[in-house]
Amino acid sequence: DGFDYAGRLTETVQLGNVAARLPGQKIQWNAEGFRTDLPAADKLLTKPYRSGFDVRPV
Repeated sequence: DGFDYAGRLTETVQLGNVAARLPGQKIQWNAEGFRTDLPAADKLLTKPYRSGFDVRPV
């Protein structure tokens, strides 16, 4: 189905956005763990939500 393709494409594009905010840094992506090897990059993968608007992992 198209969701497998779209999910991977979206991950790639969003990682490009993270990389653009960290010039000169090399980022290794762990697709299974949804994490990078760079703590500064991991902080950009999500944001804090206000109380009542939390997003729970699936």
